[in-house]
Amino acid sequence: MHILHLLSQNHLTGAEVYAVTLAHQQIQLGHSVYQISNGFYFQSKALQTPLEVETKSFATFLKNIFWLRNYIQSQKIHVIHTHSRAAAKLAYWATLWTKTAQVSTVHGVQHASFSKKLHNQYGQFIIAVCENIKDHLCLDFSYNEKFIKVLRNPVNSSQFYFIPKNSAETKSLKKLAIIGRTTGPKKERTEQALKTLAHMNIEITLIGGELQNLNISDDYKSKIKLISHLELTSAVYAKYDVIIGSGRVCIESILTGVPTIAFGEARFIGLVTEKNFQEALKTNFGDIDLKSKTPKIDERKLIEDVEMACNNNQFLPLS
Repeated sequence: MHILHLLSQNHLTGAEVYAVTLAHQQIQLGHSVYQISNGFYFQSKALQTPLEVETKSFATFLKNIFWLRNYIQSQKIHVIHTHSRAAAKLAYWATLWTKTAQVSTVHGVQHASFSKKLHNQYGQFIIAVCENIKDHLCLDFSYNEKFIKVLRNPVNSSQFYFIPKNSAETKSLKKLAIIGRTTGPKKERTEQALKTLAHMNIEITLIGGELQNLNISDDYKSKIKLISHLELTSAVYAKYDVIIGSGRVCIESILTGVPTIAFGEARFIGLVTEKNFQEALKTNFGDIDLKSKTPKIDERKLIEDVEMACNNNQFLPLS
């Protein structure tokens, strides 16, 4: 098959990692895979073509419809797999009255609009990365649940696997990593976490963000280690005693066996255990909550969770 993954990336997000992980598996199965997006921020084996998929210009949007329609015909694309609202809208109009199928993975809460309720612009089949997204699409847009399936973030088993720690190993200073962007709702999440942990005797590393985006003191910023760009693997996660993140970061960290605190765009879950694991899955580890739109931290619980995680040498992977 000829498969096109359509995104609207202006920076690295879990949607791009999801698309690339899936594309690599499809390539291994012998399919021809293409990738179109505003920008590319994660190494991919798919044939990449830049396009201003997300645009505020209606003229550019119309031009993109005809360009993408010609691209579909020239490359004989069988399926377009979209990974954002802008990508889904563009694909819907570009594939209209063609034989090319459209599938969409919905990674987050969708902006309410009359057009989405009037007609389904996400294609013939929708993939939701967690149960709360599926419920959101059914309740808020009246989409038929028969055409929506929950499939969680795919993980490459050659890069993410359980790494046992040496039970005799002791460190005077525990290491904590906060992983994720420092823009949008994740900016607020990161600021809350850092301010709560300011007086704890731990080494803190921020991975995937920028300290300059955060509203914390310059003196505190100087004490935080920063890794702006890093390809995450289990070997990276295993360097830390506790991870704070959401979405696929939590899945990868848990598979590695590192104590993981789920704190996403919409909700603070806390230290992931067998008791709250199913609830964490429903929310994509704190990113999707139909009731809460802004993450509010339980500061006392976060401190307790970090202390508990640091005192446990190893968390077994959850089944």
